[in-house]
Amino acid sequence: MKHKVWALFIALLTFSILMMLMILSIVANKHFYARIGSTFIGLLSIICSIFAIKKDGKLIWYNGLIFLLGVWFLLNPWLHITG
Repeated sequence: MKHKVWALFIALLTFSILMMLMILSIVANKHFYARIGSTFIGLLSIICSIFAIKKDGKLIWYNGLIFLLGVWFLLNPWLHITG
């Protein structure tokens, strides 16, 4: 039960910060806030996937995919990686 409470708290905090960054990006017309938001999503994805890997005790494809997506969200806005 404690894990679900933390997951809900992290989800609500993430959603509120992302909404704030999206509104700031629209109002200020600057892409810097979008970069910060993407970096924040990447960090949270990496942290959540590390917790899932530690909980399961092994690396499965789903956790690895979330980890790689987190790395992509973390690095893409700053390095301009295009596919």
